[in-house]
Amino acid sequence: MATIRKQLTNANVYVNGSSYLGFVSEAMMPDISIKQLDHAPLGQHGVTSLPVGFDKMEMTLKFTSFFSEVLTGGMANGYAGLDGQLRSSQESFDGQGSRSAEESFVYFFRGRPINLPTGSFKQHENAEGETKITLDYIKLEIAGATIYEIDVLNNIYEVNGVDLLATYRANLGV
Repeated sequence: MATIRKQLTNANVYVNGSSYLGFVSEAMMPDISIKQLDHAPLGQHGVTSLPVGFDKMEMTLKFTSFFSEVLTGGMANGYAGLDGQLRSSQESFDGQGSRSAEESFVYFFRGRPINLPTGSFKQHENAEGETKITLDYIKLEIAGATIYEIDVLNNIYEVNGVDLLATYRANLGV
């Protein structure tokens, strides 16, 4: 069987339905950190930690310049919700180095901007600014299949089609 290598090398960002092609030089998606609570009951010979939820998720968009379309499209309003996607094409290469397949890679996100970039300016260089966005919702789809989905406000956590919080929501009566 031939060795398959996959790679992602480029992407486009959409926010509130608008394409940011050419506006964003870097998109840093959040690490998903599961909060842990130490568990050290009497009689247990050691301490362990057990999952209790998720840490705050933040992403960063670095802009190639300052664009009124971006700022008036929600990035300047910390009270406005943002609904976005990062879309890419994941390429597969076979053992001979030939591209053998391409599949969609889509990262959905919802949240709010938490800062308004003022930028940095250097002679003969692009003025760049970064906006941080606090996220309430993320979902990763590869080739149309949902890998994971986290919706903090609605207590949804699904991995590979399995709803890991269904019983929790039922126990809460929601």
